[in-house]
Amino acid sequence: MAQYFSKDDLMDLRGIVKQFEIRTGCELVLRIVTDRVMSDEASKREYSQLGLGQTQGRPGVLLYVNLFQRRFTFLADRRIIKKVGDGWLGKYSDVLSDRFRKYQFGFGLHDVIGRMAIDLGETLKQVGTEGE
Repeated sequence: MAQYFSKDDLMDLRGIVKQFEIRTGCELVLRIVTDRVMSDEASKREYSQLGLGQTQGRPGVLLYVNLFQRRFTFLADRRIIKKVGDGWLGKYSDVLSDRFRKYQFGFGLHDVIGRMAIDLGETLKQVGTEGE
């Protein structure tokens, strides 16, 4: 992991995840792995094991990143998708893909999570209560 992120990068990512959660009232899990194979099943299993799709808790988003493959997957609670639409997470893929191509892992993740927080926070403010 040290070849991809400095200690400051990791602290920064913890901070931006916290800001996302404060701004949106939703949970964000950033899971970073270095597996040789990027499995969509692995991200879905992680999402399920974390309970992010559970209706009794606050809505959640999983950003599952495979640094070895330079690939990622976004998974979001259906309550979030209902409010922001099916294409919401897709619009961040191009930005993050571009950053990953340039080996800007920390900056790319910070940028995308920050944008997601602003976008989701504004949407939730417009439609009403945050955690519904």
